[in-house]
Amino acid sequence: MTTFTFNEEQREAIGGILDERMQIPISIEVWARKDGALVRTDRPACVHCEDQLRLARMLASLHPGLSVTHYDMDKFERRAEEYGIERPPFTILRGRNGREVRILGFWTGTLFPAVVDVITYLSQEESPYSEASKEALAKVDRDIDLQVYGALYDGYSAQMLRMTGALAAESRHFKVQFNEVMEFPDIAARQEIETVPMMLLGGRRFIGVWDEESLVQQIGHIAAGRDDVVTLAQTGTAPYFTEADIERMQAAQAEQAAPAEPRRTESGLYLPG
Repeated sequence: MTTFTFNEEQREAIGGILDERMQIPISIEVWARKDGALVRTDRPACVHCEDQLRLARMLASLHPGLSVTHYDMDKFERRAEEYGIERPPFTILRGRNGREVRILGFWTGTLFPAVVDVITYLSQEESPYSEASKEALAKVDRDIDLQVYGALYDGYSAQMLRMTGALAAESRHFKVQFNEVMEFPDIAARQEIETVPMMLLGGRRFIGVWDEESLVQQIGHIAAGRDDVVTLAQTGTAPYFTEADIERMQAAQAEQAAPAEPRRTESGLYLPG
């Protein structure tokens, strides 16, 4: 388990954001599983379940409007199936009136500030979108599924989490789920992900980060039943890496940064230079 905590400066900064922006309570539901000492071959281990639960509780301790509910996947297996939760760690940021954002994976790294922002959007039941975008989104009168696949090391992924989380704050019709795939290479392989972020919107696949105007326009096409696809002037992506890839790169960097061992004679004496 990763050991981490907020220092006093971080606590004050995060708490200040929550104090300023929170309006109605938000529930943070964390679905996790405690793996035993016995390795099971019928399911993958949940490497970051305890990390995720700890991080959620640390965040909730900074504001009275936040609460954490822990669901053990083994004890609440039937309920997890009803909610469409297949594996942990899984988080539901639940507001009211059907507004919620779902997150598969450990939302640390660049994703953590984005999660804090999404919580405040849900708490206000309002996005930071322009008035023109809000008027367009208010016309959506049917449910739209939106899945984003990203990575915790990628700023573009964090930006897409904010943008799509804002949609869920605007309307219960947006069913938003963010999937952190660095932790789940099997999901990345199944979705043929080579770069992040990737978005599935209305059954269509889109690569890269979107701006507000283009995203709202594409949603308008889908809501109206049109097949039009918005072409982005430019988009940002990052290469997809697994946790194992990151560990190998960090090990290689550490090896390169390590000072070279001085030359020695056959007898073991170090030679200068």
